[in-house]
Amino acid sequence: MKYFEALVVGAGLAGSTAARILAEQGRKVLVVEKHRHIAGHCHDARNEAGITIHTYGPHIFHTNNKTVWDFVHRFTEFRYFQHRVLSYVDGRFIPFPIQADTINELFGTSIATQEVSDFLAEEVRQSKFQTLPATFRDVVVSQVGERFYSLFFENYTWIRHCFPQKLLREFRYGQIEMVAIFRTDIRAYRRTATRQWWTKCSITPISAFSWGLIGSISRTK
Repeated sequence: MKYFEALVVGAGLAGSTAARILAEQGRKVLVVEKHRHIAGHCHDARNEAGITIHTYGPHIFHTNNKTVWDFVHRFTEFRYFQHRVLSYVDGRFIPFPIQADTINELFGTSIATQEVSDFLAEEVRQSKFQTLPATFRDVVVSQVGERFYSLFFENYTWIRHCFPQKLLREFRYGQIEMVAIFRTDIRAYRRTATRQWWTKCSITPISAFSWGLIGSISRTK
C-alpha cells in the first residue's frame, strides 16, 4: 500500500512548485488535479498547425526575486520580453496603467510625471463614492476618480465577470492597489507595465515547464 507525506491539490504553477520543493526535501508527494491537464490557467498546447496556443489566455513570467529566477531556470529557458500595455479607449490606444502619458493623450494636457498624483487627487475630489468602500467602483473611484473609472475599469468588470460592477464586493479587487504604486513610481513604469528585473516568455511551452517541475518527482530522492 502506497502512502504519502504530502498532498498537493492542483497542478498549476503554485502546486507544481510546492510539490517539487517538498519532493526535493525528501517527502513522498501526491499531486491531484481535477482537469485533464497540468499547468492550471497557464496551460498551453499545440494546435493542429503546430502553433502553441494558451488555453486560458497568454501569460508572461516576471519576478524581482533572484532565488525564484534561478529556480525556474532549472526547468526551462526564457527569452527577453518587454510587456507594454495599451488600452483601447474611445477609438484610440492609450497607455495604461494610468500615468502622465495617459492623462496627456486623453485630455490634451501636458502635465509632468510629478503632477500625476495631484491630478488624480483632484479627479477624486470631484467624484462621488462611498468613503468606506462597498463595491469595486468605490475602490477605484476613491483612487483615480469617476472619469478614469468609466474609461478603463467599468466595462472591464463586465467583460471579465459578466455581471455589473455594483455586484462586485470590494474585497475581490485588492489588486487595484497597484494604481497607488504606479502613482508614486510612475517614472519607472512609463509605458512599460512591469518593473520587475526579469520579465520573460518561456521558450518551452508552460505545460512542458510544469511537467518539468512534477514529472520526475517519483524519481526524486
